[in-house]
Amino acid sequence: MKTFNTRTEIINALRDEFGHNPNGFNNTSTNKSIEKFWTANRLRTFYWDIKHGKKETYKTQLNKSTGYYELKK
Repeated sequence: MKTFNTRTEIINALRDEFGHNPNGFNNTSTNKSIEKFWTANRLRTFYWDIKHGKKETYKTQLNKSTGYYELKK
């Protein structure tokens, strides 16, 4: 099981594995409260929900060898 030590590691995993835009989880000049919502715990839960197919199943498929959902190719 993958473990994360920082919020940035989770955001990078969401970007690399599922194609999420990292700017959607961090503050920008136009949205200054997004980091208050995307705490490390929420990001971790969101990552594992996608990984186990509880969210965003429309763009993932089950890899029978690993048991995890992965992006459709």
